[in-house]
Amino acid sequence: MILIYSNVNLYISELVTGVFVMDHNKTLSKQNVLECVHKWGHGVIESILDPSCQIFSTPDVHGLIGYHMNRRCAVAYGDPVCAPQDREKLAHAFHEYCAKQRKNVIYLAASEDFAKWMHEEQSSGLISFGNELFFDPQCNPREAPGKKAAVLRRNLKHAEKGAVVVKEYQDHVPEIEIKIQDVATQWLKHRQGPQIYIAQSPLFHEKFGKRWFYAERDGQVIGCLALNRLEARGGWALDRVMTVPQASPGTSEFLVVSVMEILAKENCRYLTIGPTNGKSLETVAGFGKYTSLMIPFAFKASLKIFKLHRRGQYWDKFSPCSSPAFIVVKNASLGIHEIRGLMRTLNISFINRSKRKDLSK
Repeated sequence: MILIYSNVNLYISELVTGVFVMDHNKTLSKQNVLECVHKWGHGVIESILDPSCQIFSTPDVHGLIGYHMNRRCAVAYGDPVCAPQDREKLAHAFHEYCAKQRKNVIYLAASEDFAKWMHEEQSSGLISFGNELFFDPQCNPREAPGKKAAVLRRNLKHAEKGAVVVKEYQDHVPEIEIKIQDVATQWLKHRQGPQIYIAQSPLFHEKFGKRWFYAERDGQVIGCLALNRLEARGGWALDRVMTVPQASPGTSEFLVVSVMEILAKENCRYLTIGPTNGKSLETVAGFGKYTSLMIPFAFKASLKIFKLHRRGQYWDKFSPCSSPAFIVVKNASLGIHEIRGLMRTLNISFINRSKRKDLSK
């Protein structure tokens, strides 16, 4: 996902190394997890594929929940990953597991259907923080009406004049893979300002169910993106888009539109970029009086500090469709422990990467 035009991206991915954390019941092998995630996954699939993500499963349901266990709460990514008819059963099992450890449960980027079920059946607290953005590749954003689409077309012309071409990485050529990795390294190195992200998986950490595309100019790789297969939706999740600082203007937009056009030729009808925040909170329900007053204040402060509005501004040019995205707090308690758990899961930092490296020396 794109950070080249923003100081921060709510759902970016970072290059790290790590070990895949298996489920506590050991009912799923690593390959089982990958197959399940790519079959029933959603817009935050890359967070579940993160090397540090923990996996909950139960023998009674073919599915899983990806989460991070914090001191007093478990923060899960999106809806339970399973067939729709098994979602509630898997959620109940997860809640019982966490209750035995005296931990609250928070779902990040839950769907509207799951959030409403949690609110009505579990008396959970809801925060509608934004939307999951997705596209039908059959509708080319080049041809969309309006001023925002006109800005997109102008940016695409800049890239085309710069002789940028987009290719798919298929043949596993080590030289090309190194060049793509170098793009990601440069992209990360030039991130500035406060940071917030939930996925840290390496670019080529897992190759099952993935595709990679790269932008090239004069034989130099200047941008790349990755896709994760979403079998049940008949489409893909856009994991990340990265460009080097010296890339031609419009390279990231050209990369995205070129990939959409490739997917359109394959008769694909679904491409999601995952959740993005709104300008305000649409819904805050189920919490106490003071918590309900605190949440909008904290949200507005986050928008300003992390410049979260820039992500939405960037993707608006592509004329996306949207569906509401929620934070769901099972026990409707958002105390200091839950806030700390969210901050750790979101990897919130108020100093940039280069400063953190200097401090660690």
